[in-house]
Amino acid sequence: MEFDWVGENRRLLKKELVRMGVDTKELVVRLGLIGVEETEVSVRHKLRRGTFSCTFFVQCLTAIDAVQPSMAVSFSSQIGSVNELYARHMAAQKTGSSTAVLPKRPTRNQSLTC
Repeated sequence: MEFDWVGENRRLLKKELVRMGVDTKELVVRLGLIGVEETEVSVRHKLRRGTFSCTFFVQCLTAIDAVQPSMAVSFSSQIGSVNELYARHMAAQKTGSSTAVLPKRPTRNQSLTC
């Protein structure tokens, strides 16, 4: 019997999302804050299928601040805590101000790779 790697990937990421209290809509916002443009529908489909890239997996873990220090990406040192970014983003949304509080998005060359 072959191990279900796709199912395991899906379970691992969903488990971390639940553990961190992040739903799909919030995940999309958090991904956007680190420069990863996804729609809520595309993220839902990726999570349902479980067939997503290692890059997407690490981007999600980074976006929800679930990455362990030994796995931390140098990207986080450039932008700070994603939780802080998300809090500032939500505060800006409530006050109706622009999202100018967000850092400059990384260039394509700064994207995460596995």
